[in-house]
Amino acid sequence: MGDHVKQAGSLVAAERLRFDFTHFEAVTAEQLRAVEDIVNAAIMSDTEVRSYETSLDEARQAGVTALFGEKYGDVVRVIEANDGSKELCGGTHVRHTSQIGFMKITAESSVGANLRRIEAITSLDALNYVNRLESELRDIAALVKTPIFKVRPKIEAMQDHTRELEAALKQGRAAGTADVVDSLAAEAIDAGYSLVVARLDGHDVEGLRTVMDKMREKLALSGKGAAVVFGAKTPADTPILLAAGDKDAVGRGFDASAVIKHISPAIKGGGGGKAQMAQAGGKDVQGLDKALEMARELLAGNGSVE
Repeated sequence: MGDHVKQAGSLVAAERLRFDFTHFEAVTAEQLRAVEDIVNAAIMSDTEVRSYETSLDEARQAGVTALFGEKYGDVVRVIEANDGSKELCGGTHVRHTSQIGFMKITAESSVGANLRRIEAITSLDALNYVNRLESELRDIAALVKTPIFKVRPKIEAMQDHTRELEAALKQGRAAGTADVVDSLAAEAIDAGYSLVVARLDGHDVEGLRTVMDKMREKLALSGKGAAVVFGAKTPADTPILLAAGDKDAVGRGFDASAVIKHISPAIKGGGGGKAQMAQAGGKDVQGLDKALEMARELLAGNGSVE
C-alpha cells in the first residue's frame, strides 16, 4: 500500500485507507463481503509488486489508472500487481502483496450526492479490529447464555418472546384501564358537565391519555359533556398533569389550557395546549395533590375558569 497518499477525498496510509467512489445507492453487506474476498485473495496470492518508470503517454496507452485530480510530469512511476492492477503512484509500496496481511472494511457511508465512501484497515490494525469484534460477540453470547455461533437465533427467539409479553401486558393494561374508568366514572362530579379529577400514579403521558380517552367516552354518555384533570407520578418519578374535555364541556366553559396554566406551578413546572387538551411536566412530585385540589376548586360550581 502507498505511504500517505491523499487523492480526491481518498486516503491511503500504511495500515488504513479511505476510498470515495461514485455509486447511486448504499453498498450492501454482501457486496462489501465480495470486495473483501477479492482484495484478500489478491493479498494472499503473494504476488510481487513491480514498479517502473515510463512516459505518461505510454502509461495511458497501456491502460494504467491515473488518479483523478493528480498532476503528472512527462515521466511517471507505475505500480503493477496481480496482472490486473496498474496505477500511477509516487508513494512507497510493499514488495509482495502478502506483506499487507489482510484487509477488513470497517465502514461504508454516503459523503454526497451519488458519492459513497469505504473505509478499511489492514495488517495488525485489521487483526486488532477483528479481535475486538470477536470479544464483543463472546460477551454477548455469555449474556444470552448461548454458543457464539448461535447468538442470532437466540436473540431472535428472545425478541419474539418479548413481543408476546408486550402483547399480554397491553391486554392486561386494557383490562385494568376499563376497571379504572368504571371506578372513576362513579366519582364524577357535576360542573355543568361531567368532571373527574384524579391522581393515577404509575402512568406516563401515553397511559394517562389512554385513560382520558376511555373516560371521556364513558362520561359523554351523560349528554352534558365530559372533562378530566389527571395527575400522576410517572415510572421515572416525575410529576405530570393532563387536562382534557370534549367539545360540549368546552362549550360549557372548560378550558384545559387555562386549567394547566393555573395548577402547574404547584409541581414547579409548566406546559400548555389548547382548550380541549393540555399537559404539563414538573419537578416537584409532592405538589401533585395540591395541583389537583386547585383544579377541583377552580372548576367547582360553574365548571369554568374565571
